[in-house]
Amino acid sequence: MWFRRMSRKTAAFAAFAGSLAVSTPALAAGDQHYSLFAFLVPGSVRAHLYQYDNWGQMDVIPNTLFIGVGVLLALGLMARKLRYIPTGRGQAAVEMLVEGLNKQFTPVLGPRGVKYLPLVNSYFILILAWNLAGLVPGLQAPTAELNTTLALAVISIVAVQGIAIHELGVLGYLKHLAVVPGPIAPLMFVLELVTQFARVISLSLRLFANIYAKEVVLMVLYGLAVDLFFIPVQLPVLFIGVLASLIQAFIFSILTSVYIGQFLEEHDHSEHHDEGDVAHAHAHGAH
Repeated sequence: MWFRRMSRKTAAFAAFAGSLAVSTPALAAGDQHYSLFAFLVPGSVRAHLYQYDNWGQMDVIPNTLFIGVGVLLALGLMARKLRYIPTGRGQAAVEMLVEGLNKQFTPVLGPRGVKYLPLVNSYFILILAWNLAGLVPGLQAPTAELNTTLALAVISIVAVQGIAIHELGVLGYLKHLAVVPGPIAPLMFVLELVTQFARVISLSLRLFANIYAKEVVLMVLYGLAVDLFFIPVQLPVLFIGVLASLIQAFIFSILTSVYIGQFLEEHDHSEHHDEGDVAHAHAHGAH
């Protein structure tokens, strides 16, 4: 039974991860800087873009897809070898990862939000992989491109609104945005609506700024290492880069969990309040 539940969770995880891996690079585009996939961009286009001083990735879409597909293939191969009793390090690692993420996100999502764990888990895994890509020679971190992080944020916030409408219904969703009843409800509705979409900017800029800063510092230190006869002065920053990649992937995922949990928690609170009123009315009638 446990193995079957694990298989269903893995399949759901892979489905969410696949949708993110495909939809995010489809939304990300811009003037970019070359890496391993530069050959996919015509030379005339590269020559034109190199005239600009902006930093970015010319191949952000194939680069993002390559890493995302690599993560999906790795998880798929691990999922095919799942056993009721773990016999290999791969399954043990996957179980530790999934259980660890579930323990972090479940309290934030709440009982009704547990079903959305595959979404936030997928965000963490893929964003972490994209963050760490900049540490691999020949690759660039897709999340160091603002278009990529903006696409991730749009998907996150739109998904949150969709989950809220699905769980609360249209009227319940609009009531949540109104915050409080009364004459100021229209004003609060507008402010809350602006707040929801402002989260797109905050999520995207936070992730982009931190990973971009990591990439720039590493580029400078790589150049300094060459000037100093290949002394690896960049090694301390590599460790900091790994830590920053972990932290930023977790922050993005936990904030997505918080946004989902806020809708569901308030709805659950109102349901319990209504149930309490009904029970109190029945008790009063009995007296």
